[in-house]
Amino acid sequence: MAGLALGLYLAGLRCRLVGVRVVERPLISKTWVRILLARTAHVLRTHVPRLQAGSVEMILSHRFLGGGYGHVTTAATEAMQSLFDSDGLMLEPTYTGKVAAALLEQVRADRARRLLFWHTYNGRDTAPQAATAHSARPLPEIITAWLNAAP
Repeated sequence: MAGLALGLYLAGLRCRLVGVRVVERPLISKTWVRILLARTAHVLRTHVPRLQAGSVEMILSHRFLGGGYGHVTTAATEAMQSLFDSDGLMLEPTYTGKVAAALLEQVRADRARRLLFWHTYNGRDTAPQAATAHSARPLPEIITAWLNAAP
């Protein structure tokens, strides 16, 4: 979440970043995310001295944890099924299912909002893919405009 917040700031995007907690409170908090963000910005400033620390609105939702880490929730199971039925998206109940439940709740609450579900798929080493990838380019204007569009 800290890396995404910093990246969003550096990209100049106006948005709200919502993280969904999947572990108990002592293991993650908004304060800890802000500490990681500040430390990462500090490291970046050693290479880019003019870097300014940005301000991205961050929300850390605690509502979808259920019984704790690894515990399946009804909301996650329903969200997993819904996104599979509508888009063929395969999720799992520990992480992405809980995030999808939060996303679908937000969709139901405010259909006018533009929402992005950030799904990284896994924690496997991506170095082989990165070595053969093309150079990073800025987001296409149409995507930047869509992300910046006022709800």
